[in-house]
Amino acid sequence: MTPILDLEDVSFSYADTPVLDELSFTLRPGSLTGLLGRNGAGKTTLMHVGLGLLQPTTGRVALFGDPAWNAPATNRARIGFVPQRFEVFQWMPLWDCLKLIGSFYEQWDHEFLIDLAKTWGLNLNAKIRTLSGGQQQQAAILLALGHRPEFLVLDEPVSSLDPGARRAFLSTLIGLNNDHDQTILFSSHIVSDIERIATDVAILHRGRIVLHEALDTLKEDVLRLEIRHPRRRLPDRLEVPGLLDYRIIDDGAARALIMSNGAEHPVELGEHLQAEVHPRPLPLEELLLELTA
Repeated sequence: MTPILDLEDVSFSYADTPVLDELSFTLRPGSLTGLLGRNGAGKTTLMHVGLGLLQPTTGRVALFGDPAWNAPATNRARIGFVPQRFEVFQWMPLWDCLKLIGSFYEQWDHEFLIDLAKTWGLNLNAKIRTLSGGQQQQAAILLALGHRPEFLVLDEPVSSLDPGARRAFLSTLIGLNNDHDQTILFSSHIVSDIERIATDVAILHRGRIVLHEALDTLKEDVLRLEIRHPRRRLPDRLEVPGLLDYRIIDDGAARALIMSNGAEHPVELGEHLQAEVHPRPLPLEELLLELTA
């Protein structure tokens, strides 16, 4: 099956500042992928390059199997994109804006948008500039959803929403993914939201995807290992299958992050090092901090 989005060895720089560094990233159809990374990690740049809004310095970017930079109009019509800031059509009533954008698509679901606006408490007759920041973000989401895109990309879509509006929006995403098999990529700095709805998680750090796994796999198989030896320093390097991170804490103490895949790595590692190894599950937020430290 052709991936919705496929980046291979992609690099991108702003002037002399590298942002993406030989990054590879593939989205499987029907996935709801949460993109995590610290501020400035390059999440927005990754999305813009993936959608063909920016041309990579090197590497290959395919969107629905075609080059993203000069993707055919038929492919672009299959995409819905919500940027971080919604700064257009400020003078228009929201309903007029929806009708204007809908006129460019053969299939535009006005009834679906009216129902969503009611669910979210949006006034369709209000001018966009009079809406709050969170409501303008909801308006941008409506514009991206009206043509029922196969691939929905959302850049920090809940950053301005209050908890109630955020929960209602996340429920909508789950419904779109479940009922229409829509492929969704969204970034958020609210890790609990990604834990609540994502099927897959990707972590971006120093211009590369350092981890991309199904969320269920991460919850079951990623462990933090606290390693201690009472009388000697532990080795500076480890060669262990599934090792994600390893660092010396002090003499006789180290910490490892490992993808266990059900294997008995803690037991084997303890026997190999003749040390105490204490495993524990790692919440997603702690995993993000560990891998981007």
